[in-house]
Amino acid sequence: FMLGNIAVILHGLVLVGALAIEISPWLFIAAVAVAAWVKPTFLTYLMVVLLLDIPLRRRIGLMASGVIIGLLPLGHFILTGGALTQQWYALLSHYVYEVTPGVGFFGWTRLIGLDPAHIGVKLAYLVFAGLITISGLALVKGLQLNRRERIWLGLSLAALLIPRIMSEDICLIGPGLLILADKSANLAGQGQNAHRNGHGIILALCVFALAGAMTGLADYSEPIALLCLCLYVLWLGQHMIRTRLPHILAPYVTFARKSETAVN
Repeated sequence: FMLGNIAVILHGLVLVGALAIEISPWLFIAAVAVAAWVKPTFLTYLMVVLLLDIPLRRRIGLMASGVIIGLLPLGHFILTGGALTQQWYALLSHYVYEVTPGVGFFGWTRLIGLDPAHIGVKLAYLVFAGLITISGLALVKGLQLNRRERIWLGLSLAALLIPRIMSEDICLIGPGLLILADKSANLAGQGQNAHRNGHGIILALCVFALAGAMTGLADYSEPIALLCLCLYVLWLGQHMIRTRLPHILAPYVTFARKSETAVN
């Protein structure tokens, strides 16, 4: 219960930092780093920076700073903790992988009988995170999202990327996905029902998760609902890549050319 309350406070801190990005992105980096001191998985919120409409070089610098600052306490503990470090990791692994894997990626693997602690599952998570990231980058460019919309989408995707999603971690998932539903509906063509009915898809998944919780089947309905939300994001992302690839790649090609010129 206490850990849940702490997580809610940390999500709130990250949200405040995100809304203050217009003042300075470093306020957001500071908020994410502080949250990561308590729960390192909150570094997924650096997704917000990656999706911002600022130069790529600056995004990389901000994200690298966030990772370094956010992992400093954990790194110090691992290097100096000795035997206590091994005991801590064993206890953490027990609760994360066996007792409460959550309703995110670890929960999905547990649902189909896989061990979340297996190296194959961890590698699969990296692939999943990469696909979500690529989809996010494609969507912000293809849908021409403004800065505020990019921030909300980044918060949503970052929350979905938390490998062990608990009930207190879902509070920031909705807004960004609803923005995707709005924007994709505006661009939908004839026969593209999945794009035009985004709100209905999201609502149906929420009802499905709620119905499962009310009937004692939350261990199944909630992971499935979140998995389907991720599949919805991936579906929109691949569609955007297929239909608007030149527009999506333009800023990265420009960055590569400038870097090549600077080296030469």
